[in-house]
Amino acid sequence: MAFIVERPGTYDLLVDAGRLGWRHVGVPVSGPADHTAWLLANALVGNHPENGVALEITWSGPVLRATADHACALVGAEFSPRVAGRNVPGASVWHVRAGDVIEIGTSRKGLRAYLAVAGGFEYAPLLGSRSALQPLRKGEVLLCKPQIARRRRWLEPLPHAANFTAATAVLRFLPGPFWPQVSEQVAGRTWTVSAESNRMGLRLMADVAWELPHDLPSVPVGIGTIQATASGQLLILGVDGPTIGGYPRIGYVIEADWDLLGQLRPQQSVRFVAVCLEKAYQAARALHAWRHQVILRLLCTAQSSPNLFRSTG
Repeated sequence: MAFIVERPGTYDLLVDAGRLGWRHVGVPVSGPADHTAWLLANALVGNHPENGVALEITWSGPVLRATADHACALVGAEFSPRVAGRNVPGASVWHVRAGDVIEIGTSRKGLRAYLAVAGGFEYAPLLGSRSALQPLRKGEVLLCKPQIARRRRWLEPLPHAANFTAATAVLRFLPGPFWPQVSEQVAGRTWTVSAESNRMGLRLMADVAWELPHDLPSVPVGIGTIQATASGQLLILGVDGPTIGGYPRIGYVIEADWDLLGQLRPQQSVRFVAVCLEKAYQAARALHAWRHQVILRLLCTAQSSPNLFRSTG
C-alpha cells in the first residue's frame, strides 16, 4: 500500500511530532511548521500523535497516485485538492481508490497544509523521529499502513486561521534583551514577509537601519526568537532553525503563535504586539487545551462509530 510521487510540489516533507531531546548537540526540533494543523489532520483519520507521520505541503502541492485504497485528510492552508479529477473538501476525510490520482494544487490563503493518511506514512526513524531530511522526489514511493477511518468533516476553524488569512497578521511576542533599543523602529511598523523565508526562519523586510552591536557571542536560541540582522531585516527562527545565534535578540514570539509562523506567505504583512509573560502563558494553555479536546473528540468518535472505512490493498 503506497502513494507514488508523480510530480513533487514546491517543498513536500514527511513530518512527525519532531526530533525532540537533541538541541543540546545542535539538532533542531524539525517536525511540523504548523503543529495544530498537523495534529488535526492526523486525528481526523484516527492517527494518534505518537505515530502520526503526515506530509507537509508548502505553497504548491504534489501529484500522487495511490496503489491501494486509503483514507486521507488535508488540513491547514486553503488548497483545492482533487481526487480522480473531482474536487474534495479540506479538513475532511476522503477516500482514495487504487489508481486514483491526488492533485493538491496551490494554496489560496496560508502557506502549508498537512496530508494525513489513515495508519500514517512509513518512514525510517533517525534520532528518535521519522521526520524526513529532504523533500519528496519524482518517482518516490510513500509506504502506508492499512487502517480504519470514518467519513467526517471538521467545520471549526483552526485557532490561528483568521490571523494567517488576514491581510496583516499579528504576532504576539515577549520583549527580549535588545528590545529597548529598537522598540520605536519595530512596534509601529508593518513588516513584509520575504520570499527567502523557509522552515529555518521567517525573514521580515522593512527599511530600517539598526544601531545595534553585531559582534555578539553566540548564545542559545529557540523557535520564535526574533533577531535583528545587520542588513536591517528581522529573522524569526522556525522549527528547523539553529540552536545558537549571535544576532541581537529583540524578542520571542510566544508559543501560541508558533503555528502562525509556519503559515505566513511571501509578501504578507506582519505587525508585532508585545504581551506580558502571564498573557503568553494563558495563550499557550488555551491552545494546548484546544488541541487536547480536539484529539480526544476525534479519536474517540473514530473508535466508536460504526460508519468506518478500511484501507485495504
